Amino acid sequence: MDKLRSCIQALRVFARQASDLGVQLLAERQINDFLREEDGTVLASLQRISEAIDAEANKDVFGEDWSLMRAYVQWCRERLAIKG
Repeated sequence: MDKLRSCIQALRVFARQASDLGVQLLAERQINDFLREEDGTVLASLQRISEAIDAEANKDVFGEDWSLMRAYVQWCRERLAIKG
C-alpha cells in the first residue's frame, strides 16, 4: 500500500477521535513517521501530506476533525522555512 494512503487511513481514525486526549500526539507521530519514511525532500513530503489532509478534510465527513493534523503540518512547514 502507498505510504501516503496508509498514513491518511491512520489519520482518519484520529480525525474521528480528535477530542480524545493523546490523539494529537499520535497524529503527530504518524505524520513524522510518514515524513521519515517518504522518499524525496521533507518539503515535498509535507506538500503531499498537506494536500492529502486537505482533500480528506474537504470531504466534510460528519464527526471528522482534521484541524489538528492541518495545524501540525503547517507548523512543520513554518519551522522548515525558519531553518532554511
